Amino acid sequence: MPTSADTSERRHNILRTRREWSLAEKLAIVAASRMPGANVSAISRRHGAAQSLIYQWRQQFPASGAGPAFFPVAITAATPVPDMPPQTAKPATVEIELTSGRKLRVATDIDAADLKRIVAALEAP
Repeated sequence: MPTSADTSERRHNILRTRREWSLAEKLAIVAASRMPGANVSAISRRHGAAQSLIYQWRQQFPASGAGPAFFPVAITAATPVPDMPPQTAKPATVEIELTSGRKLRVATDIDAADLKRIVAALEAP
């Protein structure tokens, strides 16, 4: 009968590896966990991640900051523009809060292409 010191026949090697998650995977799982009606337990089983890990990631990537945010958008057909008032009136100002937290104030008559370039420059890493 083998003793506890006899390891010649009863050697068991247990190899455990720690899963490494990419930033994209973490952000996708966090986004899924923040969807209306999401069940963190089901999400953790689906992705093979512990629930506590998902909650840690949610703290690490707050909803208003680091990760991408998705918002529902409805596109409708263009509606005819009623007669515009004379251009002598000062255009209204719109304030836009960017994902970086910066606020951008622009006139409502700004060219869309110019606005797109400005936003891209401010949002660049």
